[in-house]
Amino acid sequence: DRVALDAVAVALIRSYGAWPKVHGNTIWAQRQIKRAGELGLGVKGPNEMELLVTSLEPNDTEFARRAEAVRRDLLTV
Repeated sequence: DRVALDAVAVALIRSYGAWPKVHGNTIWAQRQIKRAGELGLGVKGPNEMELLVTSLEPNDTEFARRAEAVRRDLLTV
């Protein structure tokens, strides 16, 4: 789902604090993501998706921390 992918990408960017433009609203209130959902191009919110993550490294705490930050951000509406 392209909207779900974009939402995860925004959450990942936000987890690094890399691009201030994406920090003002929740992910689901971001203009492009909200409009894509309205047009039926993909998911409309976090209740329509499931985030599955797996690290390639055992006991990768940084990956686990980042994945949890992304998950929390995605669930905020």
